[in-house]
Amino acid sequence: MNSLAAHAATSPLSNDDLSGALEDISHLEEEIKQLMQEMMVLLQRALSNSSDEGGPSAVGGAGAPQTRLAMPAGNDDVDAGGDGDVDDGSDVDGSGDVDDDSDVDDTDDDSDVDDTPDTSATSGTKGAGDDGSRGAAGLSGKASTRALSEDESRGMAKSLVKYFMDKLDIPQHAAEGMVASLYHESAGLNANISQGETDHFRGLDGAFHADDNRSGFGLGQWSGTRLEGLKALASKTGNDVGSPLNAAEFIVQEMKGPYSSTLSALRNTKSAQDATEVFTRMYEQPSDPQMASRLADLRFVQA
Repeated sequence: MNSLAAHAATSPLSNDDLSGALEDISHLEEEIKQLMQEMMVLLQRALSNSSDEGGPSAVGGAGAPQTRLAMPAGNDDVDAGGDGDVDDGSDVDGSGDVDDDSDVDDTDDDSDVDDTPDTSATSGTKGAGDDGSRGAAGLSGKASTRALSEDESRGMAKSLVKYFMDKLDIPQHAAEGMVASLYHESAGLNANISQGETDHFRGLDGAFHADDNRSGFGLGQWSGTRLEGLKALASKTGNDVGSPLNAAEFIVQEMKGPYSSTLSALRNTKSAQDATEVFTRMYEQPSDPQMASRLADLRFVQA
């Protein structure tokens, strides 16, 4: 029997005792909530690794009752790995490049701009992404129709860190903080992910109407006018709305425009932890930031 229980057995609880008990309960609830969030992330990764490649699979989004991947319309060649290939396999290596086992010394021997190893040093065949369908750091312009595996999420994280460092002229720790927050929002950097109530999930077709309180889309879980901006950018560039490249380009566009104060604040951060908090507070602006979960995702991004 603890001291509080022993005290209660012999005399009535004072206001201070009740206040202390309520505070203990509040702390316990927060710890349970954080544990459940981490369990959902682990479950999502397990489901991703074991899911059938034939269609979209449900994954656990952070704080969302239902999370699915939207199907891109009119595209039979899907990029399941989110890396610019269309073979539905786990074709992203630890550095975010396509590892086709036929490049020379694991280097980028084809002098392209997406760090993708050439299919062969002698065949003259172009490697994935040489046709311009991918951007800097190997980000695909095509949307995925399934959740990324843990290895694919890790590769995507490295690609995004590299992209933001280059496009926003920020230090590595600042880019890592950005990606950690996005990882939390998109359940593992799934750029084609929709979150919300089951009856509000429509994908990005003509029937989809984002509701700020119940649904969001993409890496940043955008909705409302920001989602319209994401779609407008895709129409302009020809990339899929739910592609990693479209999401990354949209973030850069916003950071250099209406969210330029966020960019300035990121450049002044001294650590990845600080950058995670700044990006979450100033760019994502969630009602419940769940910062403990985002900082846990930061450790994954930095691994």
